[in-house]
Amino acid sequence: MGGVIGRPTTWSALYLWIAAGLCAWSPAAQADTTTALHFGRDRPLPPGPDGWADAGLGGVRGITLGPIESALHPKAGYGTAAGRAALVETRQLGATWVALTPFGRVWDLHGGGVDLTFEAEVKQNRRDVLSAMQVAHALGLKVMLVPHL
Repeated sequence: MGGVIGRPTTWSALYLWIAAGLCAWSPAAQADTTTALHFGRDRPLPPGPDGWADAGLGGVRGITLGPIESALHPKAGYGTAAGRAALVETRQLGATWVALTPFGRVWDLHGGGVDLTFEAEVKQNRRDVLSAMQVAHALGLKVMLVPHL
């Protein structure tokens, strides 16, 4: 099963998602996020519970853009013209962040991993999510990936 991720990776992804969510949705000052300094691996946020606000990153104004990752709907979802139009509209509505939710399937409580082939072929799905991320960044949106299991 080439499309299945084992448990250690699944838990790592879950922890990463939680950490990203905590950073993205923590209280923040009302500064303009388009002029804020860039923080990341090489430049961490200031320490403490107010690090986000202390960095002057402003409030998070976000929306979740849910996909239709299915061969039954080839002209909808991430990586399509409709998906790009949804990202443009998201920005026009004043959003500064977008959450993208690629799908994986856990068939039961005893499964050994996540099936990434349920909605669409894995390689195409990854290309589509990457395309949506690139469009979002080009529009000035920050992206939070939220694995949907």
